[in-house]
Parts: sequence; structure tokens; C-alpha cells
Amino acid sequence: MSATDSTPKAPSPYQNKRVKRGLRMDRVRAEDLKKYNPAFFCDDCGHYDRKRHHCTMGYSPLHTRAEQAAEFDLTGTMAFCRFCEID
Repeated sequence: MSATDSTPKAPSPYQNKRVKRGLRMDRVRAEDLKKYNPAFFCDDCGHYDRKRHHCTMGYSPLHTRAEQAAEFDLTGTMAFCRFCEID
């Protein structure tokens, strides 16, 4: 837009930034949680550095067993890490 042109520039039809997909929460039945005891939490993962409380793959380690249990109690859903490496 120049100093003499007062019309605004049309937005680009393409996005400049990559669209990030949000965290996917999976619905879990209480019976299955007790029966199978899933190991998809940061605490169980080989990528989780227990001393530094850090995910070595760069993800935020917000999905510990305690935090996931609290989330399940509130919403009936849990976030299962698809990159979990069981030791």
C-alpha cells in the first residue's frame, strides 16, 4: 500500500504459518483403565528423562500418570502419547 493508495491489501489465500493440530483426547472407559492398566504415560516412556522431568523428543511432559488420572476424573478422557517407548 503506497502513501497515495488508501485501499487495503487483500489477504493472501495461503497461510504463512503451519497450522498445528491440538492435543487429541481419547475417551476411556473406567473398566478398561482398571483392567488393562495402560502404559502410555510420560512416567512409563523411554524418552522421558526422570531426573530433569523432560521429554527427550521435545514434547512437554504434561502427561504423567497422576495428571492423566486427574484429567480422567474430570472429563473421562486421556491423552495417549503416540511416541511412547516402553522400557
